Amino acid sequence: MAGKTLYYCKGLVICHGLSEKIIVEEIKSRLRIPLAVYSKNNGRNSIQINGLPALFNSEKTFKSRTDFLKFYDNIEHDKKTLKNFKLFPVMDTDDADKKSIENYSSNNFLKDHWLRDYIHPIYTTPSLEDVLVDAGVIDHVFADSEKVSGYRTLFIKLTKELGSNTEIVRLLYSATQKQHSSKVRSNISEFFEYCLEWAGEIKIR
Repeated sequence: MAGKTLYYCKGLVICHGLSEKIIVEEIKSRLRIPLAVYSKNNGRNSIQINGLPALFNSEKTFKSRTDFLKFYDNIEHDKKTLKNFKLFPVMDTDDADKKSIENYSSNNFLKDHWLRDYIHPIYTTPSLEDVLVDAGVIDHVFADSEKVSGYRTLFIKLTKELGSNTEIVRLLYSATQKQHSSKVRSNISEFFEYCLEWAGEIKIR
C-alpha cells in the first residue's frame, strides 16, 4: 500500500526450550512487535549451546542469506547487509561445558558464518527459571510438567497487578538487570531492553 511504512522484523530469537519459547512469545504479543521465534518442536525439544554450530551450519533456514531472507521476508536489508537486526540465541548453560559457555558468551562459537555479526548471545546461568527466581519474578523453579501452567499463572498475576502490557515487560527488564546470587548470572535484560526500545518504550543509552 502506497505510503505505508513496512513494519520490519528487527529481531529473531532461537529458544533453548519451552520456558524461553513461552517468555519470548509473551514479549512479542504484549509489545506487539514482529519478533521472529525459532524453536524445536514448539519448545518441547531443547536446543543446546553445543548444538548451535551444527544448527547454523546445517539448518536450511540459517545456512545461506538467500534462504534466510526467503523464510524471514520482512527483514530490512540491502545487497550486502541486514539492517537494524539482531539474532538472539537464548540459552541455559547448565547443559554445556565451561569452554563452550565461554565461546558462546563471547560470540566465538561460529567461524566465518554469514550471520555471525548479527548474533547477540543471551545466557541464563544455570537456567532461565533460576534467573527468574533470583530476580523475584517467580517463587520456585518450575518442573517441566508445570511450565505452561506456571507461566500462564504468572502472566495472569502480572496483568492484574500492573495492567499495562508494557509495564510487565519493564518489570522483567528491571528485575533481571541485577542478579543477587553469585551462582546466578544472566544478560537476558539486554534482550528485554532491545524489545522495549523496538516498541518505542525506552531509549537505549
